[in-house]
This record gives sequence, C-alpha cells and structure tokens, in this order.
Amino acid sequence: MAPGNDIAPEHVDLYDSGAIRAKFHLKDGKLHGPYLACNPDGSTMMRATFQDGALEGEAVMFAPDGSIVQQSTFHAAVLNGVTTIYEGGAAKMRLPYKNGTLEGEAIFLDGEGRTVRKTTYVGGALNGPWTEFYANGRVRETSHYQKNQLHGETVRYDEQGKVKERLRFEKGVQVKDQPPSKSKR
Repeated sequence: MAPGNDIAPEHVDLYDSGAIRAKFHLKDGKLHGPYLACNPDGSTMMRATFQDGALEGEAVMFAPDGSIVQQSTFHAAVLNGVTTIYEGGAAKMRLPYKNGTLEGEAIFLDGEGRTVRKTTYVGGALNGPWTEFYANGRVRETSHYQKNQLHGETVRYDEQGKVKERLRFEKGVQVKDQPPSKSKR
C-alpha cells in the first residue's frame, strides 16, 4: 500500500463457478470502503460501504431479479435513519431507527404506495398514536399505544368517515366506560 493511501487494492472473492461472490477492500484486515456481494448468477445481492470493519452509510439488499428488498442507513454498524422494506419492488414499510432502536413514526404502505398505517415508536416500543387508513385515504381506525399496549381510546370509522365504534383500553385490556359517579353532597 502506498503511503497516505489507507485502502488496499480491491479484493475479489469468486464462487467455484468463477462468478463473483464479493468485491471489497480491506484496511488493517477489516472491510473498508465499497462492498459488493453477488448471487451465484452474478446478480447483485448487496451493496454497502464499510469503515474499519463496520457498516457505514447506505446498505441496499437486492432480490435475485434485481429489485430492492431493503434499504438501510448505518453508522458504526448500527441502524440510524429510515429503513425501507420493499416487496415486489414497491416500498411496504418505512421504519425509523435511532442508534439501532425503532424511534419515531413508522409508515406501512400497500402495493399502490398508499399509506395503510402509521405508528409511533419510542425506545423501540409502540408509544403514541396508531392510525390505519382505507384505500380511499380516509381513516379506518385511531388508537393510542403505551409501552406496546393499547391504552386510551380506539375509534373505528366507516369508509365515509363516520364513527362506527369507540373502545377504551387500559394497559392492553379493553375496559367498559363507567357512567359518571354521582357525588354525594
């Protein structure tokens, strides 16, 4: 390695067939720089970047047909940022990560790219609003979660937006609404 050049020449790992299994660089024996992993047929399986042996930046996983399966962002090998999961080439989930933990609003999509659900995570647990949508974009259901359990009011709507049902939950258990107590004077 030349002085001042901290990335070694590209390494190429081959399958027995001679097809490329992976292309990568090493620095002090650790993956460093662009990384490409391939399927035995030569199609790309993964494209990523490493820094001192740890995933750094965007990593993309591909299906054998070349469509994206997952797109994530890493910092020091820990998920940081939005991870998008794809199915049949279409985004199905957008999951927010902070320091490897789900944190923020997660969005779930149908095959047409319409939002079907939004959920909120705090510290890796469902905490906050949960909203489901009809294909027409109207709200189907609103709920609230606290530490992965339904907590508070759940409201279900018909496709025209009229309330169909109201339910109340406390720590994941459905409770009946109590009539207001009569105070003694």
